[in-house]
Amino acid sequence: MKKILIKISLILGLSLSSIAQSAPIKSIEILGLNAISRGTVLSYLPVEAGDDYNKKTSAQIIRALYKTHFFKDIEVSQADQVLKIKLQENPHIKYVELLNYSDKVIEEEAINQVLKSMDLSQGKIFNKRQLDKLISQIEGSYISKGYYGIKITKTIEIDDQNRVGIELDIFEGEVARISSMKISGSEVHDEDDLLDLFEIGEADFFLLNYFTEKDHYSKVALDAGVEAMKSLYINSGYLDFKVNKIATDLSEDKQNISIDIQVNEGSEYKVGDIKFSGDLLNQSIDDLNDLLTITEGEVFKRKKVIASIQAVTDLFAD
Repeated sequence: MKKILIKISLILGLSLSSIAQSAPIKSIEILGLNAISRGTVLSYLPVEAGDDYNKKTSAQIIRALYKTHFFKDIEVSQADQVLKIKLQENPHIKYVELLNYSDKVIEEEAINQVLKSMDLSQGKIFNKRQLDKLISQIEGSYISKGYYGIKITKTIEIDDQNRVGIELDIFEGEVARISSMKISGSEVHDEDDLLDLFEIGEADFFLLNYFTEKDHYSKVALDAGVEAMKSLYINSGYLDFKVNKIATDLSEDKQNISIDIQVNEGSEYKVGDIKFSGDLLNQSIDDLNDLLTITEGEVFKRKKVIASIQAVTDLFAD
């Protein structure tokens, strides 16, 4: 009997202890708000008035609010059924200014659109990770256009109203010049003819190159030339053509770059049997064949195949 009483007392004690550690929230008090509204904070809280508060609640609230990236310090306490949340906001953005950039790489309108899409425009809460991401994107844009010496210096100042001013000072450097450019593995087409498909390449003679800037490296122009080369081969019947590797070698001073495009031409394909099937809607095979610009046995050319398919499609569409 004594053991039973002890067990009952122990269970009752644990239950009372649990009740003591959990209390209903009668009201929520939020301190330290400046640019962010009370409603915004409440919308992110995992609890509301009427919910129970226990030792896990504080951690849940802090975790939820830190995820917003709105605050750099959060304190949570509870007394007399009042949940108190003391906040220190991250500064909001006063301005973001890019200095010493040229519109050869980035345009002002594009910059403003990027700032807006990344929540780095005036009035937004400052997020350092977003700023670092912006800097990486700008650097990537410059590098893709051959400015390998790009350097960006950031200056961040916070005023007494907790507003942050951001300056990004851009040192562009010089665009890398193409010292040599070649295509390896081509036999069907002459290398010089393939190189002519590219807007970039080794420098023309001095006066012409001054205007064309042909030896100015650009990844965009390089990719466009590669696509033009692929199209040429496919329209020549080499459907398996592929670029195995584009090897680039940047000089130590980042002023010169050499390019070696290594290709595999594959085999030449020819047109095989041409057949029509399905409901021909009283169209004769001869009439359909007359619409085709391809014939059996000729070298496969994608443009001619597409034109033939379109001609037949147009006939049945009418």
